[in-house]
Amino acid sequence: MADLRPDHAFRELGATATDHAATSADTTRLEDAEAARLFAEALAGDVSEADARRFEAHMLNEFARMSCDDGLVMQLHVGSLRDHDRPLAARFGADIGADIPVATDWTRALRPLLEACGDDPRFALVLYTLDESAYSPRARATRRTPASPSARLPVVVPRQPGRDRPLPRPRRRDRRCT
Repeated sequence: MADLRPDHAFRELGATATDHAATSADTTRLEDAEAARLFAEALAGDVSEADARRFEAHMLNEFARMSCDDGLVMQLHVGSLRDHDRPLAARFGADIGADIPVATDWTRALRPLLEACGDDPRFALVLYTLDESAYSPRARATRRTPASPSARLPVVVPRQPGRDRPLPRPRRRDRRCT
């Protein structure tokens, strides 16, 4: 993972957050040897889609740990099927906004990441999704129109349902992201 660390260059340039998009919210960790094997296969262009998803889940954990170390807020965008309109993407290119929501299981999927980093006082996570079912009825009622650029409301972890303040963090100073 040392190759992914630009020696805090982003933070020194003024960055305050990281920004990640993933196909799912799965954050299952792999053993180091398995992660290294999948990384080598990916570099060689010889990784299956299932293994690429497993590696992506593992890397979300690594990125969370790095965010803690660097003092950056981790932002995660999940629940969007990118470039759903293939003719539009073929005509204008990728990532032009032809995305549609995909249901996401946040609770079980984020558990490994939150168990590893959730008690670390340095950890902050902001979740974004297009899936309206992920929001409480109160949040859906206050949401702007679907055409609004701010239609995607962030879901911040940890939060108390119906409250605007975060849950109190544990006072254990020795608990670090693992």
